[in-house]
Amino acid sequence: MMMVFGGALTSKPTTDKAKATFLPSTGRSFDDGKVSETTSDKKTAIHWSGVSLLPETESDKKDKDDDRAQSAARRASNRALEKNAAATVTALQVTEPRRGAVVLQTGSLGKVMGMVRECNREQMAGWGLDPAVQDRIVLDARPTRKLASLFSDRDYPSGAIHNGDMSVVSARLIVSADGKVTRCTPLTPFSGEGFKEVVCARLSKAVYEPAELADGTKVPTFVITRIDFRFPD
Repeated sequence: MMMVFGGALTSKPTTDKAKATFLPSTGRSFDDGKVSETTSDKKTAIHWSGVSLLPETESDKKDKDDDRAQSAARRASNRALEKNAAATVTALQVTEPRRGAVVLQTGSLGKVMGMVRECNREQMAGWGLDPAVQDRIVLDARPTRKLASLFSDRDYPSGAIHNGDMSVVSARLIVSADGKVTRCTPLTPFSGEGFKEVVCARLSKAVYEPAELADGTKVPTFVITRIDFRFPD
């Protein structure tokens, strides 16, 4: 997940999607950035739910298409590729809907990504997950049905409908070894009353195929997902 906000961005909430590209190019761009605004100071904010430094190659194919040995080897290779790519990146280019590109100078992401990984491991321990076990997962937890099917039109907060509010809510789910959601934490700074509560109320009912290790052992893990609340065009 990646969030960019501040004075360099000027688009207002819209159904259009913003594009981001790491520079020098890593062979991948992100076209699904949702334009919104921060809750406190109403600054333009753009949120991408899935961000990777890996190029769009065969390495992106889903784990379900591999056996466990192939998946483990591919993940180890991808971690090395991502580390090398992070060391070469020095900027982020953001193209907003109907506007030109803005280039944000980041400096090398190598050290930053290393710090992020360590921070993630500390966070996982705080969530009750063993980081060493998470490193050994070869098959991620996968929902048994589309998460969108858990929602209906009635779930759109009535106050938000009245105010014309739209929002994007990311949520972190802790998924147990038997595939049940044991905890839901909303992860969004976007404005809009009632959205976060609805998301966790519905996603807590989701059922997953649990994460697995190379020997087939099922283990608890976490999943990040995103729900968009948008009025039809």
